[in-house]
Amino acid sequence: MVRALERAGAQVACLGPAQPRRLTLAWQAARAAPARVLERKRFYHRQSIPFARDLARSFARKLEGGRYDLALAVAAAPCVAFLETPTPLVYVSDATFDLMIDYYPGFTGLSRASLREGELI
Repeated sequence: MVRALERAGAQVACLGPAQPRRLTLAWQAARAAPARVLERKRFYHRQSIPFARDLARSFARKLEGGRYDLALAVAAAPCVAFLETPTPLVYVSDATFDLMIDYYPGFTGLSRASLREGELI
């Protein structure tokens, strides 16, 4: 997509991928989540609210320093779910969270909490 936009004459600045500062904390919380023990289900931290909020902060800082006509987020729901920016945002994806549940290994066997947070994102 980046090359196609550039060939069309657009100036493109890639701001991702972002690595939130609290990735380790989100991962540790997911490993210790009660659902892991009680439900024998797993919590997918990459679709969690704390992880998404951290990603949003990271991208907001990156957008702060520049003048952009728009931000294009491709299959990046956690990156933009809580992003607050005056820059217009275009989100592109080929599937919803619900469609990925039990389709991909990473989205299989999720806890109720993980399903709730993923759907919210």
